[in-house]
Parts: sequence; C-alpha cells; structure tokens
Amino acid sequence: MAFADDFHVYAVEWTTNLIRWLVDGQQYFRVNPANLPQSTTWVFSQPEFIILNLAVGGNWPGSPNATTTFPVRMVVDYVRVYAPTNLPASGTNALLNPGFESNSLSGWTAFGNAISNVQLAQTNGSLVRSGVDSLKLYGQFTGGLNLSGIRQDIPVVPGQSFTARTWMMTPVSDQIAIGNAAWMEVSFRNASSTVLGLYRTAFITNSTPPGVWLRLAVTNQLNPATSAVTGSVARLVAPVGTSTASCQIVFRQPATANGAVYFDDLSLSRGGGGEFAVPVSASRSGNDLNIGFVSYLDSPYQLRWKSRLSDPAWTVLTNISGNGGISGGSMGLASSSGFLRVVRISE
Repeated sequence: MAFADDFHVYAVEWTTNLIRWLVDGQQYFRVNPANLPQSTTWVFSQPEFIILNLAVGGNWPGSPNATTTFPVRMVVDYVRVYAPTNLPASGTNALLNPGFESNSLSGWTAFGNAISNVQLAQTNGSLVRSGVDSLKLYGQFTGGLNLSGIRQDIPVVPGQSFTARTWMMTPVSDQIAIGNAAWMEVSFRNASSTVLGLYRTAFITNSTPPGVWLRLAVTNQLNPATSAVTGSVARLVAPVGTSTASCQIVFRQPATANGAVYFDDLSLSRGGGGEFAVPVSASRSGNDLNIGFVSYLDSPYQLRWKSRLSDPAWTVLTNISGNGGISGGSMGLASSSGFLRVVRISE
C-alpha cells in the first residue's frame, strides 16, 4: 500500500533547546543549537505558528507538467497542541486588568492628563502584544517636566517577595523622541505612603529599537530619596514597615518632544517556587571567564560569586533574562580563585 493511502500521525516536539520531527511515533530528525552551522542563530526561541497547506511546484519536486495529477487533496483528521509542563508553576499575578482587556483602565488610577495620555489601542494589531487592547502613554506637552501614567496599589506584608515584568514597545510611526523616557516601577510604602523601597525596569528611550515588543523586568534597585541606581536584584522584597506595593507605568516628558510607548501584559507576581541551581559551562579567555548555560525563554537568572565557600552570602554579579538558548556572558577575573554559580529564580 502506498504511504499516501492511509492516515499518519506527524508530530513536532519543540522544547527550549531541542526540536524533534516524528512520523507515526518514529523520530526522523532532531536539531539543537549545537547542531547549527557557526554564526547561525537559533530562531526557535520566538513565538511560532502552525500552517497546513498543500503545495504544488517549487524547487522540489519541480513545476507541474502533463503528468501531474489534478485535482489532489490533503485530508486532515485533527490537529492537537500540547503545552510543556517542565517549568515550576508561576506565582499568581497580583494585578487587576494587567492586559487592559476590560476595554478600560479598570483597577488602575491614571495620573497626568488621563484623558489624552492614557488610551487603548484596538485598531492596529502591531500595537497590541496579545488580546485586543494595550495601554498607550505619551507626554502632556506643557513645556516643562511632566509625568503621565497609571498606578495600582496592592496590600502586602513585610518580607513578601515579588517579581515584576511588562511588555513595552515604541511604534515606528511615533517613536519616542530624544529626551523622553518610559518605564515600569514598583515601590514599597508604609501606612503614611512613605517610599521604603524602589525598583525599576530599564528605560525605553529614543535608542530603543522601534516596532519591537520587549519584555523588561523590574530589577534595578534605586535609592528612594535620590532615584540613583544602587544595585540589581532578581526579587523585590518588601522591607520592614511595608503595608502597600505600588506598581506604576510612567512616561516622562521634560519639554515638548513627541513619541509614544505602548504597554501590555503586565505582571506583579508574589510568592513563587524559589531558586534552582543551573549547570554552567565555563572557559577562560585571557583575563576573562566566559560563562554559558541553557536557559528558558524570559526566565530570570542570577550570576553569583563568593571568594570562599565559608563566606556567609553570595555576591550577585548580574541578572540575566533567559533567551531560550545558550545564555551567559563574560566576566573579568578579579581574583585568582573563587566560586561561581548560576541560579534560576522561579516565579
């Protein structure tokens, strides 16, 4: 019997760093980042889609001719998609209306010019990361420094830990201008609304690539009095005296420069599964140590160091967001010996 005379089960198993192709349960091919030619990018850390089509012609098997049978058909009985379950459960998102899908700013308090500066984007699919709505912010054009945005407060207790992230994009048609900036921040406040702890994402500025949705994590720790960056963290821990966590999206316009930034799919997740050690490969290049490890897409990682195992705590060298492939980087060898570890922070 010809192969085409019966139904067959075609499958693709796609995990972070491996893709397998199977027919009737038999593996026919597999590939991972290490199999790719040098300087080739592993592209399967980005969202993909399913397509079913019946093609005629092309380089293989060639253009149709008098021997080609018409009409032909492809019969599909079912398509099934199974989600992976190899990641620990994420913490619960504490934010109300995090993707603005209520067709309003329900749950949020707007500041600045709330009418003209906070808008929902439904008419252009590129301005929405998921669903049908997103948040748009831009300046008030007062000629002086002005801040516009939204804020949501949630009750917390000292010692609670959080992770916070947002998707942000400045559009090609209205790219944020030089001088303007936008960000997400989380502040911990006492009963008198005094800021006890302050954390922010990196800024979206004119140097940010336009037209690309970027997922930024709130990892920069700031001095609440001066807003100067004092360090980098993977988790936001409510200090003693905290009664409220305030999540804000902010657009800063110092004068009258144009441009807008869109936000979607915000998260402020409390609790979580803890920390997991990650296998690391390391090689030396001169006075630099090159670090590499297999990462999950968008998962937070920390690179830590201590000079002696008897030291009471690890020093955080940097925070890294997983790219779904081989993450890592280089670090200078400041001492002749020491201990290095990479941990994944589970939400």
